[in-house]
Amino acid sequence: MKKPGLTLRSLLSDSLLYGLGAVLARFVNYLLVPVHTNVFAPESYITIGLVYAMIAFSQVAFSLGMESAYIKYSKDRSEAVKVFRSGQWILLGVATTLGATLFGMQDLLAHGLRIPEGVTPIIFASIAIILWMDTMVVLPMAELRVAQRPLVFASLRMIHVVLNVGLNVWLLWGQGMGVEAVFVSNAIASTMVAIGAWIVTWTTFSQGEWDAAWARKAFAFGWPLIPAGLAHILNEMVDRFFLTNMSLADVERLYGAGMSPDAVAGLYNGVYKLSVFMLLVVQMFRLAWQPFFMRNGDQEGAQTLFARAFVGLSLLSGLVILWVGSFASGIAMIQLPGTDISLLDAAYLPALDVVPWLLLAYALYGWYIYSSVGIYLNGSSRTLGWITVTGAGVTLMMNAILVPILGMMGSAIATVCSYGVMATILSIRSHAHYPIPTPWWLGIGILCCAFIVPLSIQSEWLGQRFEDPTGAWRFGLAIGVSALLLATGWVWDRKQTKALSFEHKKRPHLER
Repeated sequence: MKKPGLTLRSLLSDSLLYGLGAVLARFVNYLLVPVHTNVFAPESYITIGLVYAMIAFSQVAFSLGMESAYIKYSKDRSEAVKVFRSGQWILLGVATTLGATLFGMQDLLAHGLRIPEGVTPIIFASIAIILWMDTMVVLPMAELRVAQRPLVFASLRMIHVVLNVGLNVWLLWGQGMGVEAVFVSNAIASTMVAIGAWIVTWTTFSQGEWDAAWARKAFAFGWPLIPAGLAHILNEMVDRFFLTNMSLADVERLYGAGMSPDAVAGLYNGVYKLSVFMLLVVQMFRLAWQPFFMRNGDQEGAQTLFARAFVGLSLLSGLVILWVGSFASGIAMIQLPGTDISLLDAAYLPALDVVPWLLLAYALYGWYIYSSVGIYLNGSSRTLGWITVTGAGVTLMMNAILVPILGMMGSAIATVCSYGVMATILSIRSHAHYPIPTPWWLGIGILCCAFIVPLSIQSEWLGQRFEDPTGAWRFGLAIGVSALLLATGWVWDRKQTKALSFEHKKRPHLER
């Protein structure tokens, strides 16, 4: 008997329920971009990017891959309480030890992170609090997803963002604080959300008990994901370090006299935020996808349905690349209601050419997430580790080669290459464990067709750039290509539906 929920509607519902909170949270959090880019010069803004890069690296080590381990082993709800409590005790010990160690290393790390001397202690205290609280909320948030409590999950995410944004505005503009306000705000928001998450999952924790066997099992699955997580963050953040260490000669050759490496990295960090539109799509998909295929992967017809989900993901990703990439400058200049503050300050506009590449990179990351099915169902978590490490190696090599030549564009292209390699390798390895008839040719065609539009708008043809003062040609082109992509996806899906219906008629004993 087919379990309920093996439909695209179910996946879409899960995406909306569990992803909407993340999307709204990301969107509200995006309001910090105009706040920060209008308060901080690019040279100062890079401090925020570098510190959050370090936080992201640290979070991977602190969490030990326990989120994925819990989702994998908590399907049996009678055992979930043991996994939950055992995992929480492990994370408590790790977070406390590593947090104290990191705080003690502040003098060693402050210079490399471009942290001003006068505020180093308060920033590192905030970092330690953020990491400790975020680690101790990993399993409670995972439990909310597994237990299908989307409203609580979304509410906690929104509370964090609203507190973080509100405190940023108050401390920066109301109290006149500097860059330290960014991290103090995050620390307070993380603390409040952690308390809320502990309260709503206290029953699960209190009913469980320390179980050494489950602790070893969860740790054995989770720890190989640490290299994967670290390599993923490396893919996300290492380009800033390459840009900040560009030679002054290369910077002036590419961007003119008076520009510094820190300013280049700050510009890149600012326009990188426009890729949040694709990141929202990927995060919505990720939050729903893993519990969905873990729950339904053993059902009849699952592989065919998963292939249809891939086409849907590719279509949505292609539309984001097409529209955001083509209208990046207009989006950047959107003003916040009631203010004269735009989403990005005008100083950041010269770096917008990298936006389509960054959108494409995140689309390929979405394919990587899609391709993880076989590894989670029948493979080893070590596979994700070495594949992601391979991707990090591509990132390092391509940044080293391209940044001195192309600057910011080199970093963006390196990110595309990295995620492309990772998605390709993982799809091959995953298919060996759990074959899915994925129409890769169709996905590649969709992304290429969408990507070529903003790329053509940016490029020079016959010595001239694309000129469209009113935006009419650009808008018409985007509408036309969107219609083409949607029609192509619809035709493919109809063919699959007819083929599946014909197969069921030939085998009437199968349940639909």
